[in-house]
Amino acid sequence: MFGKKIRERRFPLLIVCLSLVVLFSCSDNSEKNKIVLEALNESITNSSRVFEKSTQTLYTSFEMKLTDPVSREKAEIWRPRVKQIRDSTKDIIRYIDRLKADVIKENSLTNHKIAGLYVKLKNYKDNILKIDPKINNAFINTMTITTQEFDSLRHDVNGFSKTFFDNFQAEGIISVLSMFQNNILITENTLMLFCHDQSTEHTTIHEWITAIVPKKVSFSCNLQFD
Repeated sequence: MFGKKIRERRFPLLIVCLSLVVLFSCSDNSEKNKIVLEALNESITNSSRVFEKSTQTLYTSFEMKLTDPVSREKAEIWRPRVKQIRDSTKDIIRYIDRLKADVIKENSLTNHKIAGLYVKLKNYKDNILKIDPKINNAFINTMTITTQEFDSLRHDVNGFSKTFFDNFQAEGIISVLSMFQNNILITENTLMLFCHDQSTEHTTIHEWITAIVPKKVSFSCNLQFD
């Protein structure tokens, strides 16, 4: 169920993002293309904010369970796992923010920094899955940090660089980095739902998904072509 939900929440945005980045970033560096990619990046950022807000709501609810005699015992078990998920997510989100700043300053991303990002993303996924056997069993085949196709294949840093950064202009690189951040925040949100469910006696995970997570994250770019 969790695997299906995580795919449903990211798939449409991934397709639109990658299609537009490839279409506009690899073409002539015109002002129109720059505007389109900036709009794309803004839409991805807005999506990320939705999931950040949802995750904070879940975290607040989880903290309340620590003071409830009915749920305290289970919540205490999952408390260190929740902290590890949140700390790991904050760390990699800040890391990618620094890369974005480098792209804005240098108009590119060096091979060394791309390699560093590859290692960071891989370690994030591996470490999250190791937090608890239940998390590993629920998400090992569905957790997507880059794209579902790329994550499912054996790959190395050269394949990562070629797939996501080869011949991309600065605006395209920033959009790709924003997409990675969005995927990470969706992953964090889904993991928080999972942890919340593990410490819940009565409220079902379906009720939380319906109440807290928007069924649809809007994505819009006003594209006009001469």
